[in-house]
Amino acid sequence: MSIKVGLLTAYYKNYKSLADIVVPNMRDYCRKYGYSFFEYMPPETGVHYSFKRIKMLRDLLSTEDVDIILCADIDMLITNYSTRIESFVDTKFDFYICKDVNGINAGSFIVKNTAWSISFLDFILSKQESHENDQVVIEQFFGE
Repeated sequence: MSIKVGLLTAYYKNYKSLADIVVPNMRDYCRKYGYSFFEYMPPETGVHYSFKRIKMLRDLLSTEDVDIILCADIDMLITNYSTRIESFVDTKFDFYICKDVNGINAGSFIVKNTAWSISFLDFILSKQESHENDQVVIEQFFGE
């Protein structure tokens, strides 16, 4: 059974010049492996951008035929086309996020399409009025 993979990126209009470089890179990578590609430009009003991206991700997991989605900020350029997204996923976890010198970095993460993941994304969305962004919620959830 093959894993159905998607890649979601989202950005505001003021990042369009960067998106003009990165989106073709992401599309080419997705085309190479038959991944679904989702590009989202949320409205620039209301809650922080990151919560809008989480909402889009949650909607995609509920409506699209995907097993996992890599959610990536528009400043993520794919440089290694030989590494497949699913190579980072195992059977133990539903959510994969990186750390850097500053701790958790919610700019890019992988989520499986599971009941736990949907609940986790709903939890993040429930905090959008009381938290600055999704990264703060994720850090608190994981005790960072």
